[in-house]
Amino acid sequence: MTLSTTDAKVKLDGIAEGAEVNQTDSEIKTQYEANAGTNAFTDAEQTKLSNIEDSATGDMTGAEIKALYEVEPNAYTDTKDTKLSGIEALAEANQSDAEVKTQYEANADTNAFTDAEQTKLNSAAVLDAVNTFAAAQRSNRTTLTYAASVTPDFVTSNRFELALTGNTVMENPTNLVANQGGVIYIEQDSTGSREVTWGTYWKFPTSANESLTASTVDIYTYEVYSLTQIVIAHIGEI
Repeated sequence: MTLSTTDAKVKLDGIAEGAEVNQTDSEIKTQYEANAGTNAFTDAEQTKLSNIEDSATGDMTGAEIKALYEVEPNAYTDTKDTKLSGIEALAEANQSDAEVKTQYEANADTNAFTDAEQTKLNSAAVLDAVNTFAAAQRSNRTTLTYAASVTPDFVTSNRFELALTGNTVMENPTNLVANQGGVIYIEQDSTGSREVTWGTYWKFPTSANESLTASTVDIYTYEVYSLTQIVIAHIGEI
């Protein structure tokens, strides 16, 4: 078809100066990227974009990172850190019986309580029970120190002895317990005639009948009847 002169002019007016019939790819790229906001989307950038997860955050906070980390299996959490801090260095998960025994006995006043010792303890007499003894039982005789007045302490013994070197008062004892009984030996010195006056707790059914002969020993038996009464009797002298 042959264009008229008028049509040709209109078509020509619509073509920009320097227009090319067939631009190359490179020319088109250069012209495209010359516009604002039309940077080249390179292969490297496409690969980088592909590797970014959906909804990824560019500047996550420490708390956000921590929260995401701690949901992972075997994450080292604050709870595990506290637990680890509470474990002593070189602590063992399962110590053997022998190891525990050795460590226990390394402390003061933690001696091994052996089977033999347990048997011995089980065989010991129980004070508030009936006991059968296979050998003679003995109690020590407590020596009272002479003075112008003497006060026995009944918690120390059941049997007492006193050597006289002068007159004295046998005061009311301390630490009386009802039903406690025993013996008291009072010895005259080589001079003799040493007299004993008894405190108000001592109750003689008859007189004290003490011997004043030099170097003799008066023997008295007693039993605590109450906290203010001690029944006492002179049974003789040697």
